[in-house]
Amino acid sequence: AVYKRLSMEAQDALEAFLNRALAHQRQSAPSLQHFLQEMADDTQQIRREMDIAQGEVRVMTVHGAKGMEAPVVFLPDTTQTPRDNNLENLLPFEDGWVYLPGKRTTPALLKNVPEYAKKRETQEYMRLLYVAMTRAESRLVLCGFHSGTGKTGIAKGSWYEELAEAMARIAPAAQPDMWGEARVFGRQPEPSAETGLEAEVTVEDIPKWASVLAPPAAQKARKVTPSHLLAGDKFSDVPVRSPLSTRPDRFMRGNLTHKLLEVLPEAHPDRRRESARAFLARHKDISNELRDSIEQEVMDILEHPEFAPFFGPGSHAEVSLAGQGKGLPEHLRLNAQIDRLAVTDDSVHIIDFKSNRPPPTELEDVPDIYWGQMAAYREMIKLTHPDHKIVCGLLWTDGPRLMILPDEGMDAALTRIGTVPT
Repeated sequence: AVYKRLSMEAQDALEAFLNRALAHQRQSAPSLQHFLQEMADDTQQIRREMDIAQGEVRVMTVHGAKGMEAPVVFLPDTTQTPRDNNLENLLPFEDGWVYLPGKRTTPALLKNVPEYAKKRETQEYMRLLYVAMTRAESRLVLCGFHSGTGKTGIAKGSWYEELAEAMARIAPAAQPDMWGEARVFGRQPEPSAETGLEAEVTVEDIPKWASVLAPPAAQKARKVTPSHLLAGDKFSDVPVRSPLSTRPDRFMRGNLTHKLLEVLPEAHPDRRRESARAFLARHKDISNELRDSIEQEVMDILEHPEFAPFFGPGSHAEVSLAGQGKGLPEHLRLNAQIDRLAVTDDSVHIIDFKSNRPPPTELEDVPDIYWGQMAAYREMIKLTHPDHKIVCGLLWTDGPRLMILPDEGMDAALTRIGTVPT
C-alpha cells in the first residue's frame, strides 16, 4: 500500500525504518515510547541511492544532481537569469556582508562592492551550468520559453544564450521542428546496431485540441461557517447593543455563559453552582454583579425541567462538523460547531445558545443569519442521522426561553443560501 501511494521512492526510507524497529526489539526492552524517543533523538539522514538506474524520469535541482550522471539530461528553464535575491542594500563581500545605504553615502572603499557582488553571482550561476552540463552522459537538451519584452524572448546572459553562442562558434547547425526553433549540435544518433533499421521520423500536424482554450476551471468550493451564510445586509438586524454601548462586558458575558453551559453539564448536579462560582472568580475583570447574574442565568437553564433532555445522556457539547450538507449548494464547504446536540433513538435536537439581550419574542423577529445557521446545521446532521427526526431550537439565555424553529422557516432560508455567491 505504501509503494502504491508513494511509488518505489519510499523503499529506502521504509526499509530503514523497519530495520530500526527490528533492531530496537532485539537489542533493548521493546516499548513504543522508548522507540519513539529514539527516533526523535536520532539525527541520522537517509539518502536514496539515486545513481542506480530504475527506468524512470528523475526531476531535481542542479544542486541535488551533483555527483550523478544520466544518459540524457534535460534543462527545462534556461532562457531566464536568476533574480537578485539580495536584501535591499545588504551585499556579500569577501567572507561577510556589507550594508550600502546609498551611492552618495557609500565610502570610497566600498564603491566596487556592487560590481563585486554581481560578478560573484555570475560566477555561481555559470558554475551551476557546468554542473548541469556534466550530468549528461550522451545527450544534453536545453529548453526554455520566450519571456520578457525583448525581441528574442531570451534574457541576456542566460544559460540558453551563452551555450547557443558558444556552440554556434564550434559547430553551427539549425533544424526547425513543429514547436518553433530547435538548434542541434554534434553528431546525430546512429540507428541501433542490433536491429539494423533506419530511424523513422514522422511529422504530424498539431492536433486541433492544442489550439483550443482549456475549459474554465470547476467552481471553487467556498469554505464558510454557518453563522455567516445569510449575514449580508441583514447582519444589522441582530438584536444586540452596539459595540459602542456603555456595556463593554457584553461579549464577555456571552463567552462566559457559553463556556459554563459547555462544561457544567459534565459535573455532578450538587457541585455545579460551586464550580460555576470558582470559574467566574478567576475572571477579575468583571464585576461581582455580573458574576452573580451569569451564575444564576446558567443555573436557571441547567435546572429547568424542559431543558433536561438537552443536557442528559446522549447529549454532547461543542460538536464540530465539516463538509457539505444534504440540501446545500455543492460549492459550499462548511465548518460548523453546534453548541448542544442531543441524540435519542428516533430524534436529534440541535440547540444553539443565544445571549442576545433582549431576545426576540416572535419567530419573525429572529435574524436571518440565525435561520441560515440552523438550516445549515440541520442539513449537515441529515447526512449523519438520515433516519432521525431533526429538531432545531434557539435557547435564549436571557429568560431563559426555548424557541423551536419550524422546518418551513428553515426551508425558506435554504432557498436564500442557494444564492450565496462563490
